[in-house]
Amino acid sequence: LFKINMNKQINDIMSNDTFAVMLFAPPGTGKTDFLTELSNRYRTVFWFNALTDNVESFSICLAEKIFRNNPEMMKKVRQVRYCESSINNEIVIITAILQHISTIKGNCLLVFERMERLPQNFDYSLIERLIKHCPKNLKIVISSDSFINFNYNRFEPLYPILIDENILGQKPSKPDFETYISDFDDEQKAFLTYVADLDYLDKDFINTFYPEGVEILERLSCKECYVATRDVKFYRMNTLLRN
Repeated sequence: LFKINMNKQINDIMSNDTFAVMLFAPPGTGKTDFLTELSNRYRTVFWFNALTDNVESFSICLAEKIFRNNPEMMKKVRQVRYCESSINNEIVIITAILQHISTIKGNCLLVFERMERLPQNFDYSLIERLIKHCPKNLKIVISSDSFINFNYNRFEPLYPILIDENILGQKPSKPDFETYISDFDDEQKAFLTYVADLDYLDKDFINTFYPEGVEILERLSCKECYVATRDVKFYRMNTLLRN
């Protein structure tokens, strides 16, 4: 039932003219699974995480993800961001990001995760601008454990889709952790126990102390349970696994 409901919600998102989705639900209600399944439907996916990414330099951090294969463009972005000007430099960068995405072939998805971790002084107008001026080939998802009080009037006439734990529906039970890792030896299990409390795992960081750990997480992510990949470079640990 959960899978059927998830597929219906995802199909509705992809067919809807609305540019944004607000996914507000407590931990353990299926947000990770939902976002993983949704991202599998899109040709190009960008991930921003308010817990691990630099929210203090929001526009620069986001630009690094969008222009990751374009160092010359990133050089220009940094010049714009730090030059003295009477205009809002961050808005210029947001505009450049949206213009670039509009030129990408195929549908794109921009996911903002763990947004409940944003600092209180964060400028929400930057995200509101992203949504308001979103190109037709882009969908934006804001995922948070709690409600975020955007200025929703700014999105008129295309208001975001709101999804909460009630709309997500009841999740199917997952296999217990021991069953899930039954084909691993004691050393590999010890690694998973060691990193289980981490919200996100950086592939490069894992390589520095236990290179085999990357392969372990890749194997687990293929099972589509407890561990999911994020932006190739990161792995997302399911809340139920961390608990």
